[in-house]
Amino acid sequence: MKNPQAGEVRERVEALLTCHTLHADSRYPGDLFIGVSVFDERKAVREVLSEADQACRQAEAFASKRWHLFEQQAAPVRTAGEWQARLSEALEKDDFELHAQPIHYFDRQGPALSEVLLRLREAGQSVPASVFLPAARAEGMLPLIDRRVVERMLAREDLRPDHVHALNLNIASLEDAAFFDWLLASLKAAGDRARCLLFEVAEAGQLRGAGMQERLRRLAACCAGVAVERFGAGQQDFGYLTGLELRYLKISGYYMQDIEDNSEHQFYLRTLLQMGHELGLDMIAESVETAGMASVARTLGFDAIQGYHVGHPRPIDEGGTAA
Repeated sequence: MKNPQAGEVRERVEALLTCHTLHADSRYPGDLFIGVSVFDERKAVREVLSEADQACRQAEAFASKRWHLFEQQAAPVRTAGEWQARLSEALEKDDFELHAQPIHYFDRQGPALSEVLLRLREAGQSVPASVFLPAARAEGMLPLIDRRVVERMLAREDLRPDHVHALNLNIASLEDAAFFDWLLASLKAAGDRARCLLFEVAEAGQLRGAGMQERLRRLAACCAGVAVERFGAGQQDFGYLTGLELRYLKISGYYMQDIEDNSEHQFYLRTLLQMGHELGLDMIAESVETAGMASVARTLGFDAIQGYHVGHPRPIDEGGTAA
């Protein structure tokens, strides 16, 4: 579709996102993800479809509103098979970069905290994980990539107790028995160094299972703790969080986009904050880009913020820490 049409089509199709599946006389929320490609007559049909497929994978993995518009500058367009070959090559050649972005607490003193973000070196660019992880998920490569990140962090000589690094851990990796056994063994072997690492998992339905909750508890006992990110993007359920002993909840950055003027989002966030604080959880706002957004986040009751207002991601090897 052409660019002016994208918003109109999105609005019409978004109504479908409230669809439900009827099974055994019960209704369940449906999962629908939209990938949008903006094109003109110079593009081949194959290229347009590949762009839309890549955007749809990103929507499924990361977009709070479950739709994503393909961005040409993000990375070369590849089919699923081409991504598999490129990521296999990246693992072999170690073409991944680790960046870090600080997380700022408003009032609390304690160890510095930063989130470790994965990038792929690609033709002089640092391609964000949101571009290639959806393809890695489809090809079953997430445990391999997560393992590489953990290995590189545990091998660092500059880990210290006054700085905690939060690593993103994919649900697919947690569900992989071989990976999980390796992860626990590696953290135990690292001793005190493992206390410098914390693991973030995205809020998802799989976290509600008893087996997954037991794995999260076992993981938390071997490191600086576990946390849930992108909370609030789907149907909220605090009940399953009570037994996990989480360090914090990160609220989906979608709600911060217009937080200064959107009273509905402010009311919704106050509700989430109250419930989270009643469980003893620190509450962190993502995607805080301006001083105004930071001020509103503090007024609402967030404990900490993350975003460009606090600091841009920087390569860890170039001093990209929160210290």
